[in-house]
Amino acid sequence: MDDMPDLSHLTPHERMQIETVLMRQKQEEEAHNEIMRNFVLFTDQNATMKKGRVRRKQKQEKVDEAKQVRQIK
Repeated sequence: MDDMPDLSHLTPHERMQIETVLMRQKQEEEAHNEIMRNFVLFTDQNATMKKGRVRRKQKQEKVDEAKQVRQIK
């Protein structure tokens, strides 16, 4: 484990308890980081899709506008 505190003064049982808690904390942090990575990925994908919808809508509005101009002439 990274940055493990000095547990040499503890009994084997105490050391095992603390190591278990530290391992659990590391697992929780990794799970949290994975959730955050997925959230960022999901958010980026949604933003990309929204940009695409906005572009398609703008393009369609230009087409509609051009059709109206042709009808007026």
